[in-house]
Amino acid sequence: MDTHGQWLKARLEEWTAEGLITDEAAETLRARYGRLPIRSWTGPLFAAALFCFAAGAAFSAAGVWSALSQDQRFLLAVVPVVLSLAAAALFLLADAAARRLRRRHPAAEGGAPRREGLPVFLREGVGIFHGLAVSAAMWMVYDSFRLGGDLSVLLAAAAGCLLVMLYVLRSAGLGLLFAADAACAAWLSPGGWVDGAAWALLAAAFPFFFFLVSGRREAGGTAFAWGWVAAVLTLTFCTASAQMWQVVFFAVAASLTWLGGAALRPYGWIGAAFRFFGGAAVFAVLFVAAFGQAWRGADGSWLLWLLLVLFLGADTALLLRAAARREWLSVTAGLVPFVMAAAALLALWDGSGVSSAVLVSCFMVFLAAAVVARGLQKGRQWQIGAGLLLLLGDGAVRLMDSSLTFGQRGAFFLTAGVMAALLCLVLRPRGRKRRRGRAPLTEERGGGDDDEA
Repeated sequence: MDTHGQWLKARLEEWTAEGLITDEAAETLRARYGRLPIRSWTGPLFAAALFCFAAGAAFSAAGVWSALSQDQRFLLAVVPVVLSLAAAALFLLADAAARRLRRRHPAAEGGAPRREGLPVFLREGVGIFHGLAVSAAMWMVYDSFRLGGDLSVLLAAAAGCLLVMLYVLRSAGLGLLFAADAACAAWLSPGGWVDGAAWALLAAAFPFFFFLVSGRREAGGTAFAWGWVAAVLTLTFCTASAQMWQVVFFAVAASLTWLGGAALRPYGWIGAAFRFFGGAAVFAVLFVAAFGQAWRGADGSWLLWLLLVLFLGADTALLLRAAARREWLSVTAGLVPFVMAAAALLALWDGSGVSSAVLVSCFMVFLAAAVVARGLQKGRQWQIGAGLLLLLGDGAVRLMDSSLTFGQRGAFFLTAGVMAALLCLVLRPRGRKRRRGRAPLTEERGGGDDDEA
C-alpha cells in the first residue's frame, strides 16, 4: 500500500506534466509535505523504546534482587513502604491545608472558585505508590524467606492494610490494587478462612464507590467499580466449586452491572458503559445457564445461599429504583438473579438440570421479546436485531443441549412458537389510519432505557 508521501510524489509528477501546477509550486509542496510520513513512525518507535526500557529495568532489578542477601532483601521491601507512608502523610497534611485555605477564601482573584484540596492526580499518584509498595513488599518477603504456601495469607494482610488506607486517601487506583490483592489471596488460597476474609474485605470496600461518585469523580468510580466486580467474580469462581454457583453469581454480577448503569444514567458515558457490559454479560450467562449441564451437581451450602440472599437484596434495591424511573428493560434485566435463584432451587429437586435449563430458556424468550419491543418502540434496528439474535441463540442451545429428550425439546419449541405467534399478533401493523402529520409516539415518560442492549 502506498504511503502518503508516495501518493503525493506521484500526483505532483502528474500535475506538473499536465501543466496544472508549476515546477516551483511542486517543489514547495514536496518540501512542506514530503517528510510527513516519516513522523508516523515516531509513535511506534517511542512505544518500542518504552517497552525496551521497562523490560531492561525489570531484568536488571531481578538480577540485583538475586544477588542481595536476605537482610538486604527485607530492607529493600520495607523502605518503599515507609516512603509511601511518608508521602501519604505529607499529602494529607497539604490537602488539609489547601481545604482550610479554600474555606477562608472561597473565591480567588477575579471571582474564579478555588480548587478544593490538592489535584486528583496527586491523590491518585500517592495512593498507587502506596498500593504498589505494600503489595510488592509482601511478594518480596514471600520470596526472600521462602514461606511456602503462605502467600495467600500475606496478600490478605496486604489487602487489609490497603483497605484502611483506601478510606484515608480515597484513591481509585489504590482501590484497584486492593481488589487485585483480595482476589489473588482467594485465588492462591487452598480454602479456609482466607476466602471468607477476602469476601469480608470486598464487602467493606463497596461503600467506597459512593464516596467517589458523590465527589464527582466519575472516571475513578467507574474504574473502581469494574475492579471490584472483577474481584467478586474471581472470588465466586474460587469459592464456588460447583458450576451452578459460578453461573448464578456471575448472573448476579452481570445484572447488578446493568442496573448500576441505569442508576448512573445521569453521568453519560459511564452509565452507558455499565449498561453495555452488563447487557453483554447477562446475555452470555443466560446462554451458559440454558444448558442442563450447568445445573447438575447442585449442593445446598448454607454460606452460598446466604450470600445469594444478600446479593438479591442489593438487586432488589436497584430494581425498585429502575421501576420508579420506568426503565422497564432494566427491570427485566434485574429479574435475572431471581430466575437464577429459582433455577438453583429447581436443581436441588431435579438433579438432571432439565427443569432449570427450561426455566432459563423461557426467561430468555421473555427477555428477547422485551428487547425487540423496546427496539420497535424506539426505532432502533440494532436493538431489534439483538433481540432476534437472542431468540435464535436460545433455539440453538435447545437444539444442541443433550440433557433434554426429543419430546422435551419438541414441547419447548411448540411453546416458543405459540409465544412468537402471539408476539406477532400484538406487534402487527394497525393499518394506515394514522394521519401523516402526527408523529408516532416513540418516547415514554421518564426517558427509559435509552442505550440498553
